[in-house]
Order: sequence, then structure tokens, then C-alpha cells
Amino acid sequence: MISKLLTIAANTFIESLRQPAFISILGAVSLLLALNPAISILTLGEDQKLLIDLGLSTILLGGLFLSAFTATGSISAEIDNKTILAVLTKPVAKQVFISGKYLGVCAVISLACWIWTMVFLLGVRHGAISAAWDTADIPVISFGTIALGLALLVAAWGNYFRSWNFPTALSALLAVFLPLAWGLVLIVDKSWSLQPVSTEFTGEGKPTGQVLLALLLILQALWLLASVAIACSTRLRQLSTLLILFGVFLLGLSSDLSFAPNLQLHWMSDAISLEIPISPAYIAMVSAYTVLFIGAILCLASALFEGRETG
Repeated sequence: MISKLLTIAANTFIESLRQPAFISILGAVSLLLALNPAISILTLGEDQKLLIDLGLSTILLGGLFLSAFTATGSISAEIDNKTILAVLTKPVAKQVFISGKYLGVCAVISLACWIWTMVFLLGVRHGAISAAWDTADIPVISFGTIALGLALLVAAWGNYFRSWNFPTALSALLAVFLPLAWGLVLIVDKSWSLQPVSTEFTGEGKPTGQVLLALLLILQALWLLASVAIACSTRLRQLSTLLILFGVFLLGLSSDLSFAPNLQLHWMSDAISLEIPISPAYIAMVSAYTVLFIGAILCLASALFEGRETG
């Protein structure tokens, strides 16, 4: 059963990376995150707060759309095309099928969030240019541009000479080159002088450590939303799934209803702005809540899919 589960998850992951929606959402969100420092200068005295708010909200919304499109592309599209019959006649239990699809969708979301996190962290390091005497962070711009350029060149070369799938190759290369770019940025300051890596985590006005914890909770929120998207996709098509998912998202951020996921637990932008530390105990509590809620939603998804006519 485990091998079938992992096979379904791996196939879902690979096929989802090849969907046009994935590379479109990945590129759009990455561009917005890259422009984040320029957009953040529009406030007076709240540049850093807006920079973090915009970055976290952009990743959360991008992940929401990615969840909807990936889930519907991997389940409802297979039902409509009847390709699901080739899987369920192996035989594969429908519960295993749903769980495998969910793991594959989560892997896609995690890869996208990893790339977005690197772009966002480069933007946090750069910061907003709020005064005339501020200068651009040339190491951030240089290393980030080189990482993107190398990823595009290698992916294009592989597509032309090795028949690689371009979106898949580009995503994998960005997931490698962008962390290298961020690592190089950590060891130099704006004037290209060497500095300890810890400077970006412990220096005054450096929220990098707290931002990483906030991004971890955002990723958990997206895993939770992905389970809702999977449940909806067992019965509904893309537009209906997106509308319901967006409704759950708004409800989760604005209410404490027990039947809806409380996404307020995952939103740490205000805590970062107020310099309230995000404790390991809080991370553990939210993680436990997320796992339990995901388990409940996947049980519902299995029940909905059990009665679905797939032939």
C-alpha cells in the first residue's frame, strides 16, 4: 500500500509541475515578491511592516490559487477524462488514491513555497529604499539575477538538447540556485564586506529568523487549504473549487468557527511587526492543530470520493 501511495504522489507531483497553471502562478508570485521592496516605499515609516505583510500575503494567496488549480487538475480532470480508471483498476483503494493525490499536491505547494521563500528573503534583506541617501543592495540584485539567469539558461539548454520539460527543469533549478544566492548574500553586506552569517538573524532590525518561522506556519496553512481543495475536487470542477476554497480562506481569517480552519493561528505578520517572538511551543500547537484538521478533511474527502461514480 505504501508503494502505491508514494507512486501516486510522485506521479501527481511530476504531472502538476508540467501544468501551465503551475509555472504561471510560480512566475507571477515570484515577480510580485521581487517587486516587493519597490512597492513598500509607498508608506511613511511603515516600510518594513508593509514589506513583510505584502510578502506573506502574496505567498499565501499564490499558494491558495496553486492548491485549487493543482487539486482540480489531478482529480476532477482525471475523472472527466476517465484516466482515473487506469489507476483504480490496479486495484488501488480510493482512500490510498486520495491520500497519494494530497501528498503530491502538498509536494508541489512546498516546492513553490521554497522558491517564493528564497525570493522573499532576498527582498527582506534588500529592504525598502525609504530615503534619498539609501542605496540599493547590489549583492542581493547581483546574486538573485545570476541565479535566475543560470536557471533559465540551463533549463533552456536541457529542453533543447536533452528534451527536458522546461517548467519542471526551471523549477528544480530555481530551487537549487536561489538558496545558493541567498547563502552568498548572508556572508556579505551591502558594501561587499564579509560578515558573519548570524548578522542577518541577530542584528538590530533583522527579522529574518522570525520571518522563517512565519513562513513555516504559512506553509502549514497552505497544506490545510490543499486538503480542502482535494475534498472539493472529488465532486466539483475548477471554478467551484476555487470559489469554495476562497470562501474557506476568508472565513478562516475572519472568524473562529469550529467547522472552518482557523487560519488566524497561521498569520504571524502582526507578531513580527510588534516584535513578539514566535515560540517553539506555539509552532508545535499550531502544527498539531493543522495535522488534526487535515486528517478530518481527508476523511471527508475519502467519504465524498467513495460514493463518486468514476466510470
